[in-house]
Amino acid sequence: MSYQIKLLNTDPLQADFPRARTLIQITRLSTHKKTGKQTTLTRFFVSSRRPDQVSPAQWLADIRGHWAGVEIRNHWMKDAILCEDKTRSRNPNIVGSLALLRAALLRLFHHFKPLYGTLVATVEHSRMDPSISLNAIFRRNLI
Repeated sequence: MSYQIKLLNTDPLQADFPRARTLIQITRLSTHKKTGKQTTLTRFFVSSRRPDQVSPAQWLADIRGHWAGVEIRNHWMKDAILCEDKTRSRNPNIVGSLALLRAALLRLFHHFKPLYGTLVATVEHSRMDPSISLNAIFRRNLI
């Protein structure tokens, strides 16, 4: 697997992003091990840093690290703990509302971590005793 990176200077008005300074194009070239088929995937990113502030290798590492963190901190917890991927609704309003509620619950439950040890334990306690969530919402005593 190899990567090609292109960096372009831009200003916020051109990119239509408030603090945009760099447009980044990353193309990944890979070959399937069994079939030998080659694939190309191109992705685009926007950054507030100037292109000459960071080396191409560092751009790749920063982008990869950012998205790995998003996956671990956000999606995995929503799916593993709150079963987000089991949502079957196709209504965008329902899906969006549930996603916002899950994000708010995860943030709220982080305050309980010391009381129950883990986030999973916190969710389990709140399922058994809804007053835990209500107390947190209304900022009452959390114990």
